[in-house]
Amino acid sequence: MKLMAISGIRHLSRAWRILTGAAFIVGLQLYLGRWWLDDGNEPVLTGFFGLAVLALLTANSIGHAFWLWSGTLFAMGIMLLVVLKSNIWPIVLVFGGAIMGAGVLLGWAVRELITWAVQGKKGRAV
Repeated sequence: MKLMAISGIRHLSRAWRILTGAAFIVGLQLYLGRWWLDDGNEPVLTGFFGLAVLALLTANSIGHAFWLWSGTLFAMGIMLLVVLKSNIWPIVLVFGGAIMGAGVLLGWAVRELITWAVQGKKGRAV
């Protein structure tokens, strides 16, 4: 029997990661008090490294990282269309999605390197 990270049901594990990514974007918006891509490097770096840390803590596999990233895209789309009423949302989703995707990938890669370093001594196949 294969163990799931959060539950025995695969869809709940995906839903948890989607909701985590969405909650991160909402929290980032509330923390900054403005859209995180508006101006300056500080909000962008906060979002990038914040999501990298979140991926480091939650993404057990590349699939988990994908669902975390898709939750951020979902939340960004909803916020741009409903809350911010922006008309440039496709461009923002592409650039924001690329930045967030790189952050998730960085966090997942660091987690894999740590896992490899710890389990590599035990003979884990690479």
